[in-house]
This record gives sequence, structure tokens and C-alpha cells, in this order.
Amino acid sequence: AGGSRRAPRSALGGRLFGRVKDELAEKPPSPETTAETPIRPATPYPKVEVYSLGKLEVLVDGRKVSDAEWQSQKSKELFLYLLCHRSGKRREELLEVLWPDLSAGLSRNALYNNVHRTRKAVFHDCIVLEDGQYKLNPRVEGWFDLEEFQRLAREADEQPGGSEKRASLLGQAIKLYRGSFLPEFYAEWANAIRLEAEPQYLRSLARLAGFHAAKGNYQESTRLLQDLLNVDNMDEAAQEEMVKLLIRSDNLS
Repeated sequence: AGGSRRAPRSALGGRLFGRVKDELAEKPPSPETTAETPIRPATPYPKVEVYSLGKLEVLVDGRKVSDAEWQSQKSKELFLYLLCHRSGKRREELLEVLWPDLSAGLSRNALYNNVHRTRKAVFHDCIVLEDGQYKLNPRVEGWFDLEEFQRLAREADEQPGGSEKRASLLGQAIKLYRGSFLPEFYAEWANAIRLEAEPQYLRSLARLAGFHAAKGNYQESTRLLQDLLNVDNMDEAAQEEMVKLLIRSDNLS
């Protein structure tokens, strides 16, 4: 009862330690020790495929990069953030977005560590430094489901309503949407993309459902509306259309 008592660690200190302990586990050479990262044009870079709608998967020449290879969530986030901002980001921008709560010294060290980890996980030249900006190597052949989904949805919008071409594009876009964008990340930048992609998906479902309803394919239209309501069960227009379709289907049976 009369012995000395250790002072409790502050809540702030505990959170800070938890956030940075894995970032500072190792300190590789800074990627800015040279002015720029040289790109080796003769190197046969691997093909990179990224699935971000639903469960995250990164494939390098068909092989999935494991969690153990990433070493930290931040290395994944850095890779995905640069993938969504292909023109590149300056160091200060990356620190502000990815490590906003850390001091300048700790955040710079965290950036260098996670650039190093990402290069080990994917391949060495996957992140380059050009004109003072970090970016994914523009010479790498890659495929990104979010970009393809958005492209297909935009092309569908440009087609005449009710056309087979529009329906085909909508169907392809819907198949790519396996779930919300990067659900494992709670960062503001990822949430902003989610808030853009999900309405695109819901609009695509509604438009394709309307196409099939007009063709008398009520079963397929009902299925698409149910997928829509599984995401947004408060959509009154979809609920009303679902009731109409069920009535029509009953009248035909």
C-alpha cells in the first residue's frame, strides 16, 4: 500500500505509441538520398492487378501479395493512395494525408519505411520519385478495378437509353463492383472515393433493371433491384418498382 506507484501512461502517449511502433521498427535508407529515383527502361516490369472493390487483392504477375509481405497497413494504404493519384504527390502532401497526427520527424521516417516496404512487397521500382513527387511507376503495365468500373459506368452514360450497348456496359460495370471501395481503410481520402463509387453502382443497377423491365424480363429486373436494396434499403423508388414488378410477375403466372 505504501510502495511507489508507476505513473500511468497518458492516453495520447498510448495511442501515439500504438500508431508508430510498427512504422519505426526498421529504418531503411531514405528514398530521398538521391534527387530522383532512376527508372530503368530496359527492365521487364511485372504486370500488376489491383482489386479494391470489396476485399483488397494485389496481384503481381498473377501472384497475390500477402499481408506478411506488406508488413503494415500503411504500406498498403500508401500504395493504394498513389494508385488513386497517378500524377503523384509531394512528400508534404503524403505526410498530411497518411500521417496527420505525427510530428514532422516521425511522419517522414514512417513515409520512408513504408516506401521501402511497398517496394519490397510489390517490386523495387513500383514507387518512383520524379520532379519531387512520389508516384507509381508509369511504365508498369497495370489494371485497377476501380478505374475500369468508373470507365464502364461513364461509357454507359454516353450511350442512348434502352440500347443494348448501354446495357452491356452497365452489366460489365456491375460485375466489377464486389463491394465498397477498400472497406478496411477508414481514411478520409478512401471514404471520399467510396461516396463517389457507390452511387455510380446503384445508378447502374437501377438503369439496368429498367432496361430489363422494359424488355419484359421481370425476374432479372427484380434481382437487380434487390441487389440495389441490399446496399440502400431506404431507396423508395426502388421499393416501389420492386412491388410493381412482383405484381406483373404474378399476373403473368
